[in-house]
Amino acid sequence: MEGRFQDTLYKKNQLLRRNTWKKNKIYRDFNLILARIIHDMIGHYDSLSDWNSNKLENGFFIAIGPRSFEPGSDPVATFKDRIKEMEILLKKASEEGKNFQSHHQIQYGQTKESQKREILYTYIDEQGQKHKYYSLMLTLDDIHISENQLSIEASLEQGNPKTKDLSISEFGIYTKYPPGSPNVFLLNYGHHSEIQKDNDITLTRKIEFIF
Repeated sequence: MEGRFQDTLYKKNQLLRRNTWKKNKIYRDFNLILARIIHDMIGHYDSLSDWNSNKLENGFFIAIGPRSFEPGSDPVATFKDRIKEMEILLKKASEEGKNFQSHHQIQYGQTKESQKREILYTYIDEQGQKHKYYSLMLTLDDIHISENQLSIEASLEQGNPKTKDLSISEFGIYTKYPPGSPNVFLLNYGHHSEIQKDNDITLTRKIEFIF
């Protein structure tokens, strides 16, 4: 299996640049979640498209971050840990409401344009440095399945996320299983040169899994 991605950036709806396709890492969780999908389908759904219409909209997300990890550590494992922390914190914040307290910072809601679930998570390390991660829900319009390819196109529109200093250097597609739980399965991981996402920039990222 191969994975690749391509970024296109717009500023105020004008094309800034379209990058060449780059490879990304298929993470070991991909086979685990694929097995669970097949298990779900047996006896419940007639085809992958039936499963797709019932599960994908609520269960798949794209996360981006600043590629912040300790020298000598595994950047993919660090990224997955941050996403797990974010989802656990989100669940706790949703349950505790106004009584919620945490050393880290989390904002969540829906994007104004498409009403997709979004999370902005600020991880504060031991030195007090802040590292921002952002998660955006994928819907059926973003995901396309063929016999030998799974394609995803996700856009971070201008004005989203609502922060002035989001530095993007890494990303991954993940899902939670069972849907609605904070149990994170990372499908892929990619890193690239830094992108500063300001409020005038739209970033469209195409991601392909080729079987």
